[in-house]
Amino acid sequence: MGSWEGFSTQGHSQIVMNVIDFGMNIQEAGDAPRWDHKGSSSPRGNKAKNSGKIRVESGFHMKQFAS
Repeated sequence: MGSWEGFSTQGHSQIVMNVIDFGMNIQEAGDAPRWDHKGSSSPRGNKAKNSGKIRVESGFHMKQFAS
């Protein structure tokens, strides 16, 4: 499987998740947009102000990120 440079662990996990959880075939899963989070001060999910950035590939709709 191939994914973004320096992004292989999370990218591969997202491909496997797309196959198992969303029923995509391997081509669809590899072509689906991916995301990652950089710079958080807390890996445990605690909220922190200005705690990082989410990078996404094209193909996501902004309404998917509304909270």
